[in-house]
Amino acid sequence: MGFEVALTEALNTRTSLLVKNVAVAGRQTPSQFNAQRSANMQAHSLSLSSLQAFQSLCHGAAVDGGWWNSLAWRDPDARKHFIAGKLALVHSEVSEALEAFRKDLMDDHLPERKGMEVEMADAVIRILDLAGALHLDVFGAAMEKIRYNATRADHLPANRALPGGKSI
Repeated sequence: MGFEVALTEALNTRTSLLVKNVAVAGRQTPSQFNAQRSANMQAHSLSLSSLQAFQSLCHGAAVDGGWWNSLAWRDPDARKHFIAGKLALVHSEVSEALEAFRKDLMDDHLPERKGMEVEMADAVIRILDLAGALHLDVFGAAMEKIRYNATRADHLPANRALPGGKSI
């Protein structure tokens, strides 16, 4: 299945689950919601090749910066610890995003941007760098996960509002 088809399918599935909730909440009618979703899809049309190119850009920048020169990356016995360290760095960026959110901070290096926004970008960059090194299809997996989550009863707002439902 092509990426654009998968994205459309996932959004259509999710829309059918959300459209009643949006109308009930009074924010938009179902037709307004669908029109906005279509406009958003056109404005942000993504192709799998462009997303893969972005992953390659993230990994290539890290390679060029020397972040993959460690002997631990090349040593099979140390490799799992090296990868675990890379995952821990993703976690550190997410923690920094939380701290920036809690304190409503602007970023130190990009002062026109919110700290949370920049730290989330750092997390994405680190994830895509690692995915590029390990030849992982993160975008394909994300699309499959979005489609799967759209079918989960425990992800519906009505079920999440029930006692014992997922609140976060």
